[in-house]
Amino acid sequence: RYCRELQLQPGAVVAALGGDGTMSEVLNGLLSRKDAKRGAFSVCFVPGGSANAMAHLTGCGDALTAAWALAKGRLKTMDVFALHIGAFQADSSFAAMAGTEPKFGFLSMTGALIADIDIDSEVFRCCGETRF
Repeated sequence: RYCRELQLQPGAVVAALGGDGTMSEVLNGLLSRKDAKRGAFSVCFVPGGSANAMAHLTGCGDALTAAWALAKGRLKTMDVFALHIGAFQADSSFAAMAGTEPKFGFLSMTGALIADIDIDSEVFRCCGETRF
């Protein structure tokens, strides 16, 4: 909700520290804004989770690399998908389910596999980073 209500100037950079779940919340908040459009703002994710699948997919798998990219203004485009809940009608039009908003995501099936492996490796948390 915070990102949805955040006052942003054109070209603003939103920096967020967290894991894949935090990143999902930030993206869903930002992309559900009325002023959300390509190029309106940039997002910098500083990884702070356990697996950081999204950060690794963008080449910033550690906090130092992400902070460097933020300081240098390095941009990397990222694919985002939108899930609309509803049904196609007989005339091929789409009717959204009442009371639903699109949900946005950024991890591909590869990222989902990494997250699934992360969940299964939770019993080995005591091993630290070697569990990955």
